[in-house]
Amino acid sequence: MQSYQCSPLSTPEGIVSTFRQCAKLQKDKDLNKFVSVVVLDEIGLAEDSPLMPLKTLHPLLEDGTATTEESGTTSDHRRVGFIGLSNWALDPAKMNRGIMLSRGVPSENELCDSARGICSSNKDIQNRLEAYIGRLCNGYFDLYEQQSDSETLKNAQKDEFFGLRDFYSLVKMVYGFAVQTEQGEQLLSDVELEQSIRRNFSGLDDLDPVKIFSGQFLRLKHYVKLRLFILSRNDEHPSPECLPVKLIQESLGRTEVEGESRYLLVLTENYAALRLLQGQLQNHDPVIIFGSSFPKDQQYTQICRNINRIKVCMETGRMVILLNLESLYESLYDALNQYYVYLDKQKYVDLGLGNHRVKCRVADKFKLIVVAEKDDVYERFPIPLINRLEKHLLVMSTGLTERQAHLAKELEDWVKLFSDAKPEYLSGESIFKPGDCFVGYHSDTAAAVVMKFSKLENGSSNEQENTSDASEETSRLTTSPKINLAEIILSQSRYSLLQCASPDAIARLPATKLKHYAEELWTEYFRNQKHGSLKDYLVHCLGSDEDTENDSFLVQITTHSRLLSQANSRAIASAAGFTGSQSRCISLQEFHTEQQFVKTLEEFFVALGGAKGLLLVQCDNGEANFNLIACCRYLVDDTRRRTLEDFDVFKKPIHIIFIIQLPKIAGGCQHFVGFQGGKWQSIHIDELLESNEQLPQIEQLVNRSVSDLFQPAYSARGDDIEDRDVDLDASIPSGSQKLHVENIEDSDEEKIDQQNIKPTLLLKNCLQDAAARIYDESAEVTRATKRIEILLKWLPEDNSQETEFSKIIATRVHNLLRQRDEKCPEDQRLWLQHEALRQGHLQETGTFRKALWQKLSSIVSPMLSEVIAYCDQNHNLDLLREGNEWQIGLWLTMFSKDVITPLSYDSFTSPVSGRVRERARVLSTGVGHCFSAKFPFSWIIKDIVNVLLPQVGEYGIGFRTLLIGEEIPLGEKQYFIEILTPIYSLFLKKKDNHDNHERKVVFFNSSLYERYQKVKNHNYYR
Repeated sequence: MQSYQCSPLSTPEGIVSTFRQCAKLQKDKDLNKFVSVVVLDEIGLAEDSPLMPLKTLHPLLEDGTATTEESGTTSDHRRVGFIGLSNWALDPAKMNRGIMLSRGVPSENELCDSARGICSSNKDIQNRLEAYIGRLCNGYFDLYEQQSDSETLKNAQKDEFFGLRDFYSLVKMVYGFAVQTEQGEQLLSDVELEQSIRRNFSGLDDLDPVKIFSGQFLRLKHYVKLRLFILSRNDEHPSPECLPVKLIQESLGRTEVEGESRYLLVLTENYAALRLLQGQLQNHDPVIIFGSSFPKDQQYTQICRNINRIKVCMETGRMVILLNLESLYESLYDALNQYYVYLDKQKYVDLGLGNHRVKCRVADKFKLIVVAEKDDVYERFPIPLINRLEKHLLVMSTGLTERQAHLAKELEDWVKLFSDAKPEYLSGESIFKPGDCFVGYHSDTAAAVVMKFSKLENGSSNEQENTSDASEETSRLTTSPKINLAEIILSQSRYSLLQCASPDAIARLPATKLKHYAEELWTEYFRNQKHGSLKDYLVHCLGSDEDTENDSFLVQITTHSRLLSQANSRAIASAAGFTGSQSRCISLQEFHTEQQFVKTLEEFFVALGGAKGLLLVQCDNGEANFNLIACCRYLVDDTRRRTLEDFDVFKKPIHIIFIIQLPKIAGGCQHFVGFQGGKWQSIHIDELLESNEQLPQIEQLVNRSVSDLFQPAYSARGDDIEDRDVDLDASIPSGSQKLHVENIEDSDEEKIDQQNIKPTLLLKNCLQDAAARIYDESAEVTRATKRIEILLKWLPEDNSQETEFSKIIATRVHNLLRQRDEKCPEDQRLWLQHEALRQGHLQETGTFRKALWQKLSSIVSPMLSEVIAYCDQNHNLDLLREGNEWQIGLWLTMFSKDVITPLSYDSFTSPVSGRVRERARVLSTGVGHCFSAKFPFSWIIKDIVNVLLPQVGEYGIGFRTLLIGEEIPLGEKQYFIEILTPIYSLFLKKKDNHDNHERKVVFFNSSLYERYQKVKNHNYYR
């Protein structure tokens, strides 16, 4: 008999080779008395192979051979027997070529007979168990039927999770307990019965096997009720002896004499079971084989390498824990079946892929544990693999004590209050979930956090573990005698969870039931925990923390921003005190195999030579690369430990920082898990890099209106733009250079400047959008482009500098924003909170800082468009490009005066809705043609002169004209005449001839100049 283990890696050549081997075995044999048989085990698994190896069975099953001899005849010895074993039906093309034998669900009598056969080695025990056998069979049938109603299985499109192998193991376990009882004692205690049931029918999260079996065992039902009454619990909860960790220890501790246990399948979340098992199984010194998720490690060679490692563990009797190795579990079916061949009192089992199989010796102490994500087990694991193993669901919540479970429940309630934010105008439930607030949050997070900090109960709050700000908070709390230990653990757990919160969630706190704690949490998040940038965080934790001199800093950082470049990483490492070869930044996407990754780690660790170091490991799309991240996190920790063993005890710590980029998804990422537990910390930094002068730090934006943030520093110190003189010589740009404001030396102004937006930077950012909102009445298509060119010329190229024009236009926009705040009925200081409540916009922008910048731009752009449209009436902006010295100076002076160039918020808002109009219209005084002004703001001067002309003979020069005259060199008659000549031309009739026109201009200028000097000398209007 030749066995071939089918799997998704099966090949046509492998199956044909197995048939040929069988043919050789029966060559020269009497075929009437001898036959070779090919057994394809789990033949259905080969259907998943892309090579379609089962197609080669068609001729083999047709006439027993795949080829014919060269003579055209076939040999009888090539016709071999065939048996195919499968858990599901194959396609008709194969099933019609053989005899199909289907084993259905056994009847109750058949199942009872099988159970009696298992117990037949001791007739006395078998007779005493007779009363149990029938009820165990009935309980199994009830469970088998009810599992089909499981929502978990329905979602995974599976019909069953438990099978006959689980029932047979249950009977063996009950029999093993019965054998150990003395004559006259109770055959099976309630705890032993519960242990037997839970060890064989656990793992399905929405099915309670004890509740089902208690329908057959009234004594078990009363026992469960009594226990729940004593514990004051309403839900189904196992007894302390039947917790998953206890059951796993019981399984691993059983010897062959007591009745050998099946190998284990531990279902978990975020591989939490690995950390729990490592803590519980330290004495067993387990070998952990974490399957690689690198792209080129899914090939045959890597699978053989892992199988060889398992083979070594089998022969040496070491416990092995397998993770993320779905591609090779089919190769272990014989081992998982514990289908041993005994030779000289030694156990052997087949191990290998396809027909490449070897007999491997299995030591008595060998144990095997498969750890897998529960969703992967439900959705991807084949039923034959699941049935072969003893299943347990081991997550953080299942390992909690009663006190810890109570703390975890309180923490979950706090998380719900934290995330339950909604605008006042919305009714019903909040649209935000815990995953929107805490990055990587999942159902087991609260339990994991509480378990991490529950070691305080033993009096060691921070031993060998760096807990950063949460630890500092705990140390502050422990100084108060009024706070008990449970409150300390709960407080520390909250601050640890706060590290994983997103900044928009912190901004939403005033809209939750935790609004009274919003300021405290805001301060803790931004000032103490340093979420502003990666540089701030590392400098805070590594730059001055003496504890890091002895303990390595292991952190997983999540972000919604772009990952770091090599230049960024070097600058950040240098700021944290790591220079040159002391730091390294790598990306997981650089590597194709696990060996390449491990080799790079070893080279870096060895090059440090025991000195301190910083390793940054980056990965994009953490949602899709969850398994790769988990694998690499284990490899980094393991390689670091192995490599550093070669150095002396005075070696410095090596800090490991994983940086995971995640998409912004409503409800949070489904597969990515943020909180790791153990020595690993988790923190969310929304933007890795510091703000590039666009925005102040987010913590400086709270309770401040947009007009307050936009306020220029020179305006804040009382330097009103209207009270300053314009330097005509410096106002005109020379080439690419423009007027710059002298360096600010006042410390208060610098502080204001750091806390406010850079007005010029925001104006330049809004310029394109503002220009798009402007509507020109003229048909000149190139006007919009010219307008932008003029504005860009007059705005400074260096964002750290200011020009006279940029200061004036920033002041005018700020005045409009201030008027907007006064007119709007809502409190404009809450714009930050309102933006945090816009879930859709947050997903579009990715980071909260980008969302805020876009919001500011959307507020400022309409104001800027109105200012531009007002300034460019009659092509008035052209004078900044084409005008001479005095024209530009006068243009800037008039533009800086609200009293001369008035522009109010009410002038462009709807009187009904109060909203700003969608388009800003550029007006023109030309009738039927495009009028280009030759004088700054000439339409305003025209209106002034229209009022002043009747008063020329009565010293009636108006107040506005006097203001204009004081800002330009009107004291000299030549300037006065040069300026007023184009003004007076506006009022001359076209019918005047040239000579008459010139005489009128000279007369008007001389007369008006004399009146101006008389008024000025006598301070007529002062």
